[in-house]
Amino acid sequence: MMVTIKVPDEIYEKFGKHNSANPRAAIEQTLVRFADTGPAGKAITLSSITLPEVQKLLGGTVDNEEEILALLRKALSFRADGVDVSLNGYQKAIIQKGALANKMPPEKFLERKIQQGLTMVLGA
Repeated sequence: MMVTIKVPDEIYEKFGKHNSANPRAAIEQTLVRFADTGPAGKAITLSSITLPEVQKLLGGTVDNEEEILALLRKALSFRADGVDVSLNGYQKAIIQKGALANKMPPEKFLERKIQQGLTMVLGA
């Protein structure tokens, strides 16, 4: 299917930076890349400067949304006796505040709270 769209010169020039020989091809490639996003979705693009930093923080490469979800789950969870437990933002904030108040690293504070919780639920 052939569709004609009006693109401002500034936008066309930006696509020319990505493919100076054929800005139209760069526009078409971008449309193909975001075709599954649709109007209800939200596409987040990472620049060549931001992407390596995000990958470094997440501890892996990011090529698709499944990889991003897996890396985020890993970054926002901890492993207790072979079980992955995810924390939400509120829980992470509580752990940070508790660790600060008790003058200990968040990991140690979390470990202490888990032990206390297990003792309360399971007994000594």
